[in-house]
Amino acid sequence: TGEHGDGIVRAACRDFPEPGGATGFRLVLRGENLPVTDDLRAALVAPGVGDRAVLSDAMKGLGVSGRLGFDADVIRRTGPVADLQAEVALRGATMTPRFMPCRLEDVQFVCRYTRDRVMLRDLSFRRGESLIRAKEGTVALRGDGGYRARLEKVEADPFYLDEELVDALPPAPRRAAQSLGLKAPVALSGLVTVEANPDSGPVPAVEW
Repeated sequence: TGEHGDGIVRAACRDFPEPGGATGFRLVLRGENLPVTDDLRAALVAPGVGDRAVLSDAMKGLGVSGRLGFDADVIRRTGPVADLQAEVALRGATMTPRFMPCRLEDVQFVCRYTRDRVMLRDLSFRRGESLIRAKEGTVALRGDGGYRARLEKVEADPFYLDEELVDALPPAPRRAAQSLGLKAPVALSGLVTVEANPDSGPVPAVEW
């Protein structure tokens, strides 16, 4: 058991034998009420993933802040072919994404890391009385330092178009939202893609 700020981190680890005399290990972590710092953002990006810098930048781009809890399960195999499997479940976070600068609360999701891809599932968050969910998604890491994220089966019910949210939308959906002038809650469904590369500048391209 350790501390991060006034939050608590608990850990358990065990070794296991592998063919050829090698030794692997499994590390299980649980964090509770942790203040979000740069050190914590970096720690949530699993070691051994193809390009940790890209994932670290993506975490910063999501604008994670406040306090959060997490569960992490990391399995490292050392032979005959080295492999790392890591799954992180994030809960209770607050985010202000760079590509849609408005406050999102009670953010929860589960992500599984491979060497060049992050798989997401059970994403949900709230904004006021709005509730948004995405069943699954992927983040493909590119060799040029960019990434492409795709969220499938995105559903929002109820969904309130408040003024701050409309102002934060990319130009095309913002114009559509302003022309509709919706005041009552609506139900939405679809998919979202977010793409960034070294030439696209600090704000990634978003398709709705």
